[in-house]
Amino acid sequence: MGNLSILANKKQISISSLLIFLSLLPFFYNKVFAKSTDKVLFISTLHQIDEVKEIYEMVSLAYRNIGYQVKIYQMPAKRSLIEVRKGQGIDGELARVKAAEKLLPDHIRIPVVVKTVPSYLYGYKNNANFNHWHDLKPYKVAIIRGIISHTQALEFNRIDYLEVTTTEQAFDLLKRGRVDIVVIPEPLVKNIIHNSEFNDIVRSIDPIEKQELFHFIHKKYQGIVPQLTKSLLKVSKAK
Repeated sequence: MGNLSILANKKQISISSLLIFLSLLPFFYNKVFAKSTDKVLFISTLHQIDEVKEIYEMVSLAYRNIGYQVKIYQMPAKRSLIEVRKGQGIDGELARVKAAEKLLPDHIRIPVVVKTVPSYLYGYKNNANFNHWHDLKPYKVAIIRGIISHTQALEFNRIDYLEVTTTEQAFDLLKRGRVDIVVIPEPLVKNIIHNSEFNDIVRSIDPIEKQELFHFIHKKYQGIVPQLTKSLLKVSKAK
């Protein structure tokens, strides 16, 4: 009788275990297959650009149309470039100038312009009214760290410059006489220039440059580049 009781108990335990396993099966199924079917890309971008939402929505829609989701990470311009270049957890850069190709050798530039951004000069009185980079040679200039086209133009023309992380820092240097001119892409200034602390700073009439921005994706995703290019072109034309 004792052996029969033990066998009965084992049978009950086996049935109970089976029922528990069956009840948890949907959970394990969802956990395992969600990971294998989720197509999520992690994209980095500048943390200050007001228009980043517009670009993000455009790029995100292009990905969504080919079956991918996008999660955005915003950080300072240079940090964003560093993290993207590492290729560890970040799959691409939301929007950069064409010249970024040299700094991101493991990434592919999608040949669709996602936005054209003008950069203006900021200073006092007539200091901000110049038409060419070489006009800035007698002056000390402040720029945002990580804006590739600005760094290249200043170094090519051998112009003395300082790099800062934020627009507020650049304008503060201008205010304190540490620099004569600030060069910044327009979107980075929109919420700053109307600050009473900086409202006597004058913007140049014309931009010093206009830069086309492109989306970059890691080469491990090169298989979706044709689809993504077609999708992004379609989305950009609809804007």
